[in-house]
Amino acid sequence: MYSCGHCFGGICDHVTGNCSLGCTAGWTSTNCDQACNTSWYGRDCSQQCSSHCITPYLCDRYNGTCQGGCAQGWINDTCDKVDTDFCE
Repeated sequence: MYSCGHCFGGICDHVTGNCSLGCTAGWTSTNCDQACNTSWYGRDCSQQCSSHCITPYLCDRYNGTCQGGCAQGWINDTCDKVDTDFCE
C-alpha cells in the first residue's frame, strides 16, 4: 500500500499510489513524489520557466516567478511581458 504524494485533488490509487488527476504545482511523476526539474514549474511541471529571467530558465517550481528578477526589458513575476517603458 502506497501513500499519496502531491496528487491534484488529493486523489490517488490506494494500491499503486498513482495520481489519476495528475500532480499539484511543483511536483511530477506517476506518484507525484518528485519535485520539478530545474527550469520547469506548475501543475505536473508542465510549464517552462521564462528565458527572460535574470538567470534564464531559473524560476520557482510552484508558480514560475523568476528567481532574481527579470532581464532588462522584461517585467512581471514570470518575466513574460515586454517593459514598454524600457529604452535601449
